[in-house]
Amino acid sequence: MGFKDLFVGGNEGNVPIKVQCSGCQRITVVKIPADKDFAKWNAKSNCGQCGATNCWQKV
Repeated sequence: MGFKDLFVGGNEGNVPIKVQCSGCQRITVVKIPADKDFAKWNAKSNCGQCGATNCWQKV
């Protein structure tokens, strides 16, 4: 359990997915809810490094 889990609750329903930003080629692992579609998550997220939106691709 990570530090932020103390504030946002458990992550039992979250699925880790390895993604890469198409703008800056950053690779990271994100946890999205199991019942949420990846495309829907991608539309609302942006890259913290380059600021691009709707840029994530599964690796």
